[in-house]
Amino acid sequence: MTAGYWYGLDIDQFEIRYHPDYNFKKSDWFDLPQAGYPWSAAKTVVWAGNTLCKMRKTSFKYTALDYTI
Repeated sequence: MTAGYWYGLDIDQFEIRYHPDYNFKKSDWFDLPQAGYPWSAAKTVVWAGNTLCKMRKTSFKYTALDYTI
């Protein structure tokens, strides 16, 4: 972001929505010799969701700010 812009976010209007089947769903432990790590184990975590803004007009962006004044 350059010095000529100023952003303001109304964080009270944002919320995170997630899919109920993929809310940090964890797998079992599995070995990694096929990836070249013979003495290692791994576990995967899956999350699916997005950010929802309920009222966009309460956030703002100021442009053409002059920092020389």
